[in-house]
Amino acid sequence: MGKTVRLYLFIWMLYSAAVAAELNAAAQDSPWDLSYLLEADPTAVTARDLYDRAVFVEDNYQAYHSVNGIIWKGIFADTQDNHPSLYGTGGDSALFTGFYLAAAVYRYLITADEADLDIVFETVRGLHILTHVSGYPGVIARCAFPADQSKKWRYPEAWQSRIEAGLVYESPDDIEDAGNPGAYYPVFIFYTKATKDQLTGILYGLGVALYELDPDSYPNNDQHYRKVQTIRNIIKEIIYVLWARLEQNCFIIKDHNNKTGTTAIRVAGLLKVQLLAVYRAALEAFEGPDSDQFSRIEQLYLKEFKKTFFLNDGDIDALFNRSSLRGSYYSNNLRFARSFTIHLLDNNTERKETVAAYMTKHIWEYVKDHKNSHFIFLYSAASLDESKLEEGLLGLQELSLRPLRSWSSPLYDQDFYPPPFVLSYGDVGDYVVPVHLRAPTGYFIWQKDPYKTGDGELDKEGRKEATGLDFILPYWMGRYYGFGDK
Repeated sequence: MGKTVRLYLFIWMLYSAAVAAELNAAAQDSPWDLSYLLEADPTAVTARDLYDRAVFVEDNYQAYHSVNGIIWKGIFADTQDNHPSLYGTGGDSALFTGFYLAAAVYRYLITADEADLDIVFETVRGLHILTHVSGYPGVIARCAFPADQSKKWRYPEAWQSRIEAGLVYESPDDIEDAGNPGAYYPVFIFYTKATKDQLTGILYGLGVALYELDPDSYPNNDQHYRKVQTIRNIIKEIIYVLWARLEQNCFIIKDHNNKTGTTAIRVAGLLKVQLLAVYRAALEAFEGPDSDQFSRIEQLYLKEFKKTFFLNDGDIDALFNRSSLRGSYYSNNLRFARSFTIHLLDNNTERKETVAAYMTKHIWEYVKDHKNSHFIFLYSAASLDESKLEEGLLGLQELSLRPLRSWSSPLYDQDFYPPPFVLSYGDVGDYVVPVHLRAPTGYFIWQKDPYKTGDGELDKEGRKEATGLDFILPYWMGRYYGFGDK
């Protein structure tokens, strides 16, 4: 190599290093700029990459988004902080703590790690807090945090409207700690106004845990056996008090002062069948199928099942479900969680087929082209239809590329919505936005429609952080059902 060539090569290397340093500095100065995602290749994400992402997100969740087993969105006190140190206001903490319990169970079933079983235990304890914190067992709190740490929740400033509405309370100091016999929970600040959404999520998580965690899978003297038994005992208590409270209130969700604060409080239709399915399964497990209470609930369950699935097989309901695509996409998430719970817990083949047919006709038909990993895995597990599993995996690959921080999508303020007729009746595949390019979501991106990229001003602060639940749940569920191998 001649001196001139070596000189040019040396100059080129210096120039390249300078450019790289400049780009790196720019990236550090502009972390909100996610334009690099436009060039990212999700298909290059390997199975190992997905596993590493799951481990990272789980560790981050435990460090910054779980308090007493209850899920919270994290908030950065300063834009320059590396980690969140404050918390959101927990409007959907009960709902998604239930979803997280399902994720934690699936993770433990894959890893068989005692530390992961401890996380299941802590999450069940969190649901116990949310259903006992009022001092009236069975009353559902949307969220609850330790009163002596209230500044982390920006209390009372960020909670003022709830306080003025009379929906924020302080718990008594004599509520027994389900995770520590003989001890009591600390005093909590808790928020009520629970709705059908919160009950749905709680039942989903409890149903999965009750069905999947079998103490007989372990030797009697095994630490896992003892911990699973303890978890199941707490689950039993939660399910029993939920049922008792709701039956007493004619299946209307109220707080301990008989307040509601919302109209979404009547437990009927698919949600009532989900409630009965979970309570029926608990009775069968703990009281036995010959008990009087099981016989009574069995009759109620069969009656409600027949009525609900008959009514939900008509054209009117089909049109109603289609309308959710235009204004309440999250309803599809709730319907899937309810129907999957019923399908999981019912051991009658004919009824399981009925539920799977309902899912196909009244939910799947409207969302099957949305590349929604959670929906795909729920539907595939119930129906055994594996036609969309590759898209479910692709959704996880795409989601793994996006940072947890809430910086705007590089496609923000662009409209990808299909025309109304196409949205309701046509093929929307060409309009679906890749998951890593959608608007940031705090709890669960799969309950948001697949065309949202965000609007308004570009978010250069990123003061919020996603919990990561939307990756954790479908990833471990997919692993458990073997979908990652398809």
